[in-house]
Amino acid sequence: MVVYATYPLNEPRVTREAEALVAAGFDVDVICLRGDGEPLHAWHRGVEIHRVPVPIDKRSLGWQMLSYVRFLSRATVRLGRLHTRHPYRTVQVHNLPDFLVFCAVVPKLDGVPVLLDLHDLMPEFFAGKFGEGRLLPWAIRLQERASCRFADHVITVSDAWRAALAERGVDPRKCSVVMNVADDRIFGPRPRPAPHEGFRLIYHGQVTRRYGLDVAVRAVASLRDEVPGIHLTIRGRGDQVDELRALIRELDASDLVELCQESVPAEELPGIISAADLAVVPYRDDVFTDGI
Repeated sequence: MVVYATYPLNEPRVTREAEALVAAGFDVDVICLRGDGEPLHAWHRGVEIHRVPVPIDKRSLGWQMLSYVRFLSRATVRLGRLHTRHPYRTVQVHNLPDFLVFCAVVPKLDGVPVLLDLHDLMPEFFAGKFGEGRLLPWAIRLQERASCRFADHVITVSDAWRAALAERGVDPRKCSVVMNVADDRIFGPRPRPAPHEGFRLIYHGQVTRRYGLDVAVRAVASLRDEVPGIHLTIRGRGDQVDELRALIRELDASDLVELCQESVPAEELPGIISAADLAVVPYRDDVFTDGI
């Protein structure tokens, strides 16, 4: 598997798929980004991890694309070398970006089937993040089409996104849906937490503007007098963290909102979530979140 993310904490979908394959008796390698202080090579629950030291840069679209291309080039070399040493039976590449699938060119030339796992639809993702112009949507749809043609099979996360791909020329017979669902080995009914003062809210996930967390912060600040003891914990990382910190200071809401960027294993999340009274998902309405 190849993914432009750190592994195992930052991509639960990749982690679950890799570990499911290991449980089924397959050998699994993951080529991924290297996080701060992480070794280049490691093992985790039977998965062999090969990390690539490419910094993530999201200052602008151009810098983000450059980071994608740098990872693509290094992943291509790493995957080619690994395949030469012990040939793979299948290569699965996860987006974003879609064109990362071309890192599998060496195994594909050797007859190995290549899967493209579309966590997000890249045209909608970038339209929601950078706006809908003319050149950008055309270029991103072009690379989506080329990437899907290169892959032997495409996986996506919902019937709505499968239908969108079909409308853009992907053969529906070549596309399957594997939904993102909670791992029932970890997440399930739990007893209510012990009584506590106040009203606790929690959000966990990516911290980015399209998920409307600034709206949630403003809402909590506006309710401080109406709901005594209201408190929001935002748990996650992303490109809106600095903006939210500034907003919290502006609203004098440091006693109402906590930003927590510590990564925790999935096994610890149920206890963290169940300690709150209410989970919030304040998504903005845009071209990307419409399809979620």
